[in-house]
Amino acid sequence: MQYQWVLNDERAMRLAVEMHQRAVELDPGFALAHARLSQAHSNLFQYRYDFTDERLDLAKNSAERSLDLQPSLPEGHVALGWYYYIGFRDYGRAREQYENAAILSPGNEDASYALAVVLKRQGRWERAAEDYRRIQRLDPLSLPVAIELSVVYRYLRRFEQAINEARRAIEIFPDRDNAYFSAAWAHISGEGGTENARLVLRMAPNQQSPQISYMAFLLDVFDRRPDLVMARLENSPHDSFSRQEWFVPKDLLACRCLSELGQSDLAETACRSAEELLNAEMVLRPKDNRLYSALGHAMALMGRPEDAVRAGENAVALMPLSKDAIEGAYALIEMARIHARLGNTDEALDRIDHLLSFPSGLSVGLLELDPIWDPLRDHP
Repeated sequence: MQYQWVLNDERAMRLAVEMHQRAVELDPGFALAHARLSQAHSNLFQYRYDFTDERLDLAKNSAERSLDLQPSLPEGHVALGWYYYIGFRDYGRAREQYENAAILSPGNEDASYALAVVLKRQGRWERAAEDYRRIQRLDPLSLPVAIELSVVYRYLRRFEQAINEARRAIEIFPDRDNAYFSAAWAHISGEGGTENARLVLRMAPNQQSPQISYMAFLLDVFDRRPDLVMARLENSPHDSFSRQEWFVPKDLLACRCLSELGQSDLAETACRSAEELLNAEMVLRPKDNRLYSALGHAMALMGRPEDAVRAGENAVALMPLSKDAIEGAYALIEMARIHARLGNTDEALDRIDHLLSFPSGLSVGLLELDPIWDPLRDHP
């Protein structure tokens, strides 16, 4: 299985493209290398490191080339499935390709994994968990499956199981930042506190990685220590922090913390800088919903409520829940957070009620922990 798929590591993903590109240059008839190259291109698009039509075309071309060379190659069908899934959320055509791979190679782990991922994105959480567990019984040391199961259990709000799977991922690959991030997120979601999350984070070997750095900042925010965030943020080598679900410019995080510290002029400057960066990114990636959610927070912090709500709603429109049960839910969470930040209590509470009625990344623990919800706490 392609481990870079779940590592959220841009360097590893670009290296995978480089190595597989070299392989097909050395042997243009190497069908499997073309399939793996397609998946490597898809990874960069999926994680928004290159969210362009050109990158998506490269993924398609490589997948189709692999099948031209070897029509019965399971990995070629899986690669073409990822193209449909990632590029268009076309789950029907994606499943067709994954099922073709499963027919050609019964028990193929990549095909089984891909089918479970589609179930998760469709919001078929229990079925996805069942499929992941079946794969795990066959391959107990699968890092991607442990990470995916942790996510599924967290969305189902079965937090003890989410923590156990993330810790399993740490045991399998103790050098992978994503495992520590998943474990910390499961702890704070289920416990509404940061103590155990901090213990997990201290175990991560690369404390300066974007994922570990951002989680450390979040824990200080949740513990209501914006001063600690600002003390470390100045020396951070990262201009922004991103995952599939969010994109947070460094200046936006600074704006939030400066606002909480009462330094309104500095907060305004930081937010304007974040706004400029986000607008520039939108020119390059106009369909990236995460940018609009981030812009909504910047507008809210600058006291521009109409602009804030408009930006948040744009994010929801670009990634509705019907299109993606994970990223769509996160866009809704961000919309609720924007309303809370603006003091739109009833709108925020309506969205919270909705989000807690189905599996999502929102939990009672996070509602208790995150200061962004403070304006709602006195509501009867």
